[in-house]
Amino acid sequence: MIDAIVYYSRHGSTKKYAEACAKLLNVKCFSLDKVKKELKKNSSIIFFSSVKGAKLRKYGKVEGRYDIKLVCAVGILPKTILTIENIKNENIIYKPIIYLRGELDYSKLSFFEKRYLNMFRNNIAKYLEVYYDTALDEDEALSILSKEKSSFYNEDDLLVIKKYFGNENNDYVS
Repeated sequence: MIDAIVYYSRHGSTKKYAEACAKLLNVKCFSLDKVKKELKKNSSIIFFSSVKGAKLRKYGKVEGRYDIKLVCAVGILPKTILTIENIKNENIIYKPIIYLRGELDYSKLSFFEKRYLNMFRNNIAKYLEVYYDTALDEDEALSILSKEKSSFYNEDDLLVIKKYFGNENNDYVS
């Protein structure tokens, strides 16, 4: 049984996924900065976090404190086995993990995040093909790093979590 969803969201996509998943599973949802007051140590959680590069943000803050049943990484890179493996290896995660594609709103990024993304603008298609074993046409690749809002958010991607944990919580019929 899952006691709660805990999330760390930098720009909002992770929060949207976490809240939608909490509703789907009929459990409480807490941001990382408020969870200590609300949730007992060793509670069973699903942890949602944004990804920067392959680094899962704030994973160390929940690992060891809570019983993490599933890790949900949210980023803008294409969903591939290599993306997930890179995240698992970079963060030394031995828990089940799923990768969800989020949103990129350039206006919400810090100065340094904008500079980082701009460095890859001209070579993003080649970068994704070499490092993430996926070939994208140039338009699709550039949409990932556009200076507009790019959204890959898909709430239907949470249905796998519902299927995995749903019967355990007995909150709905499959």
